[in-house]
Amino acid sequence: MKKVLMEMEDQKNSYEQKAKESLQKVLEEKMSAEQQLQSTQRSLALAEQKCEEWRSQYEALKEDWRTLGTQHQELESQLHVLQSKLQVPGPGGGGVAGGDRV
Repeated sequence: MKKVLMEMEDQKNSYEQKAKESLQKVLEEKMSAEQQLQSTQRSLALAEQKCEEWRSQYEALKEDWRTLGTQHQELESQLHVLQSKLQVPGPGGGGVAGGDRV
């Protein structure tokens, strides 16, 4: 009977040791998962920050592009006006490029 009790006690100790080891392993895996989660959250926050910077730059470039487009249209209009003025004959006839002076 004493031998059976000793074996049962050894078995109990063995199970307890295995349970402790398993629990320790689970806790280590949990800590590792939490560290990975924190790392991922930091990476996500950095990515969101970069995305916002790019969005801001994109919006600024879009506005610059609109401004350049408007300026281009204005300059083209001025060019057309100047070209039409050059083609209109002046009061002596012949226009600006008129080489028929004698």
